[in-house]
Amino acid sequence: MNKKTKELNYQNNESEKKIDFVNQDAYTDMICYLRGSDISEYDQETVRQDLLEMILSAQKRNENIRSVIGEDYKSFCNNIVSNLPPKTI
Repeated sequence: MNKKTKELNYQNNESEKKIDFVNQDAYTDMICYLRGSDISEYDQETVRQDLLEMILSAQKRNENIRSVIGEDYKSFCNNIVSNLPPKTI
C-alpha cells in the first residue's frame, strides 16, 4: 500500500468510528463488497471515504444510509465500481 493510500486508510478508519449502530451493518456489507471488487486499493479507499461522508451526513439528518442509497447496496456499489478503472498488476 503506498503512502497516499495509507493516509486515506487512516483517515477513513478515524471517520468509521463515528458510524452509529443503525448504519454499521450496511456499511460493513458495502465495504466487504468493495474489497472483493476489481479496483485498486486507492480507489477502494476513495469510495470508502465517499461512503463515510454519505453515511455521516445522513446521520446528521437523522436518516439511515439505506434511505439514501436504497436497499440494494450491491447495485449501488456495482454502479460505483463500474465507473472506476480495474486494478492493474
